Amino acid sequence: KYSSGKVCEKTSCSRVRICAGSFLYVTKKMKNSEENFQKLLEGINKYYTISKEVYKKFGGPSTYFHLECIKAGKKEYLGGRHIEMLYATLTAWGMHRIGDIEKTKAKLVEFEEFKKTILDNKEKLNRLKNVSLINLDQYKEEIKDLFLNLKVSISNALIVANSKTMYHLLWDLIPPMDREHTIYFFKKNKLVPKDSEKQFDLFLEILIKIKKIILSKEFQSLNIETTNKGFFKSKPKIADDLIMTYVKEIKEKDKIA
Repeated sequence: KYSSGKVCEKTSCSRVRICAGSFLYVTKKMKNSEENFQKLLEGINKYYTISKEVYKKFGGPSTYFHLECIKAGKKEYLGGRHIEMLYATLTAWGMHRIGDIEKTKAKLVEFEEFKKTILDNKEKLNRLKNVSLINLDQYKEEIKDLFLNLKVSISNALIVANSKTMYHLLWDLIPPMDREHTIYFFKKNKLVPKDSEKQFDLFLEILIKIKKIILSKEFQSLNIETTNKGFFKSKPKIADDLIMTYVKEIKEKDKIA
């Protein structure tokens, strides 16, 4: 056992007590998010090469339903097939786990409720569907309105479920986010605020930083392949794959250290 703030010599991890019986792990190598940002850009060609294969770690349904969802959205935006494939994709992406509802909050709402929350926001989505992340500053209020009004999960933690939903509806504007990679990369921990307004503030902060990655000369110099293999190649998703690859490498190094 380790007391609050002690460092594990074997794993190079700090254990910070956050509540009775639980700990927040902060890796020494991940302690400076600005340093992460710079190191990602410095090694961007290496991370991009590795990231092109990252989809293989997620299994068939994760990519199959994802690509079918994007395809359906391009053919008939917010049509029946698009929404059904989105529901299937979120399930494949870990947003709906089997088990007692009291023990896991990673559960989607029932399909009819899911469909309703998407279509209730149809007007907002249609206004944003051709917007790219580069133009984020002009659409912050519309994005906030959409983020706070979507109700796709029973959980009050909106960032993960809503970002993954919004990505499949606004693929040039919103990247998918998770605690394990995205939030960890930018915030040095996996914590998400309880308050929904503060969650949006974190969501927006991450969007601004991912936009910065996309606008960097290092990202702009990438020779991006346009193939049908793996995840859909929108710029926000490519940036997400880079972050995922970087964090996985750091965690692997920590296991060896």
